[in-house]
Order: sequence, then structure tokens, then C-alpha cells
Amino acid sequence: MFATDGGGGMYAVSHTNGYVYHLTADALTGSTFELEETGYSTAAEDLWSFLDQLHAHLAAAVEAQHAALREAHGR
Repeated sequence: MFATDGGGGMYAVSHTNGYVYHLTADALTGSTFELEETGYSTAAEDLWSFLDQLHAHLAAAVEAQHAALREAHGR
């Protein structure tokens, strides 16, 4: 695991295929997760793709906030 979604879910990189998974219904046993079929989804094909997605979402959120502030100040 390397991150959380802030709502109880976590993100992890698979040591077998390098995919990033979003873990939602998990049971941690030591350092291993035992998941139900519906307890995860693929977030990205690799860590770099995940980070690129995160960057794009963050940039869009910052731009939206800047636009809202410009509108509120009449600019």
C-alpha cells in the first residue's frame, strides 16, 4: 500500500504485474491482502500512469478553484 483515498480505501501496486489497484473491501493479513472479487478495481496499468492521472485531476481542481476565485472577484 502506498496511498489512501481518504474514505477507507487504499491504493497498492501489485508485485506480480505492476498494476495499481484501488482496494475497497479488504482484509489485511500481515502484509498480504485477501480480497473478495468486488473488493478492488484497477486504477492504472502502472505507477507512472497512476501519478499522471493524479496530476491531471489535481491540476484540473486547482484551475477550477482559480476560475471560481477570478469570477468571485469580477476578473
